Amino acid sequence: MTGGQPIDGELTVPEIASQLKAEGVKKIVIVSDDPEAIEAEGGYPSDVAVYHRDELDAVQRELREIKASPRTPLCTDLRSGKASPPQARAIS
Repeated sequence: MTGGQPIDGELTVPEIASQLKAEGVKKIVIVSDDPEAIEAEGGYPSDVAVYHRDELDAVQRELREIKASPRTPLCTDLRSGKASPPQARAIS
């Protein structure tokens, strides 16, 4: 999704993270103004990392070092840090 498509119903942050994992995304991170609320929500794949928005620059620097390959393309999915419901805007 590029942010322009409507969705039916509501997707939670854990559902989005699980879907990305199921589609083969290797590194999933969530950046939020309230990381404690995100972590308390639960239901995420075990390897999802949660950071405070203050760490966004460092997280972006870490993610840009990940190399893509034909079998593991890069996927950038930026969303607002609201725990529920996510006001999503994805950028690919």
